[in-house]
Amino acid sequence: MNLNLPFILIICAMLTGCSSKNSEIKKYAVLRVGDSGKIQVSIEGKYWTPLFTTDGVGGYRQALFCWATLEGVGPEYKDPVLHVNKPYLPLKHTGIIIVDTEKKVVVIRLDQIVPASTNHDIGGIEPEARSGPCPENGTYHIKSTIKNDFITPE
Repeated sequence: MNLNLPFILIICAMLTGCSSKNSEIKKYAVLRVGDSGKIQVSIEGKYWTPLFTTDGVGGYRQALFCWATLEGVGPEYKDPVLHVNKPYLPLKHTGIIIVDTEKKVVVIRLDQIVPASTNHDIGGIEPEARSGPCPENGTYHIKSTIKNDFITPE
């Protein structure tokens, strides 16, 4: 019997990573309420990463996906500025965000408008802007409400 076999199996597991079957991202909403009536809604989430990765030791991670500062009379907020925490592109959004505190849900129904690029000028005709559904559209459970602790000072 080879005594190096368990050592080789441990090294292989460390190099390839050990992941859980429940590695899908579990997203939820967090409300931040200010004294002036402003509300910030952030979509956050937790997910499991493999135990041994090139980024180091894994485990549960928490991520911020997007946030919006909402002003006015709710529960429907029209054409808010949505800050998406991905490769940063300042995209304009149209649509609504609904904050239902009684049912403890936030509904995002937005279209993002991608501006036309001036680098691809074809024959003097500039391409038009295009729009499509925002990747953060959906219904999110409100996990918590925080007072006077905004992500940005908008």
